[in-house]
Amino acid sequence: MKHTDDRVSATWKSCAALTIQCLADSGITNWQTAFHRQISNAKKRGLMPDDFNVIRETLQDFGFAMQSTAVEKIHVSEALSKIGVSSVPAIVFLQLWDYHYSGGYMAAVCMDDGKYIPVSSHSCPDNLDSCWVDHVWIRWSDGVDRSPYPRKAVHRKTQNPKRRSIPETAHFKPFQPNPCNNYIRDCVIRAIAGAMEITWEDALDTLAAMREVTVNAREVYPRVLEKHGFLHHPPLVRNGRKLDGNAFCEEMSKTYRHGERIFARVGRLHAAAIVPIQDEEGKESYKIIDSWDSSARLIGEYWVSAAHSPNAKNGVSTAP
Repeated sequence: MKHTDDRVSATWKSCAALTIQCLADSGITNWQTAFHRQISNAKKRGLMPDDFNVIRETLQDFGFAMQSTAVEKIHVSEALSKIGVSSVPAIVFLQLWDYHYSGGYMAAVCMDDGKYIPVSSHSCPDNLDSCWVDHVWIRWSDGVDRSPYPRKAVHRKTQNPKRRSIPETAHFKPFQPNPCNNYIRDCVIRAIAGAMEITWEDALDTLAAMREVTVNAREVYPRVLEKHGFLHHPPLVRNGRKLDGNAFCEEMSKTYRHGERIFARVGRLHAAAIVPIQDEEGKESYKIIDSWDSSARLIGEYWVSAAHSPNAKNGVSTAP
């Protein structure tokens, strides 16, 4: 996708994509640098690139100070009035909840001597004053933090909840490539990692090569798969009904014999890798590899690649 003046309207983009565009429109950095920082922060945290915590870390990296709840859940006009007049110009990023799509809508304004103007026509809706504020970040032109409402640091113990151990079955093998062991909506990244025999981080980079932060979008991963030699197939149907994961794996075991690996849509909103797994006797059969067992769900369209890495073991990447 082109990131120039002829780009698609911002109204459909995720909050993370708009944040990156606001950073570029504000002249703080260029689009590519902001995008790569967002992806880097996502890999470090084991989160999706459009996650709020990743947005917050990226803005902090570029000198923005997040403000307290005193300027949240009120209209933009009131929030900007409370921020007050400063002798130093500042860029203010406003996360708006009126446009609640993938985390909200990010708008950028330049404040100087109590007045504010939108940074660009792409960064603010027409009815900005009456929009509701979710979060506020400020960056002063001289780099000094003058937060009128500094946000207090909250130190929480971050512990991943213990997940119930899921046993391997005839058509499922547990597979959790997330580097932080996070159980999040990263099924497309997991499926790419399993189907291509690469790490979670490399899978995210592969998807991010399409230059979109919403890497699990339906407009993104099919292009990635086709670019890497995967062939698209429509759903397999028997007696007018799609096959579930169990029947699909059995069918794949009959169809493919040379290490072909599969990326499949599962149910309405899920994706998973389906790969050949060797048993103790060396016999291969296809299984879904994922962080949870979706073998009872219907399998939709799927993509097949004949690529097979000699470094793979039991269908799961051995990359560090």
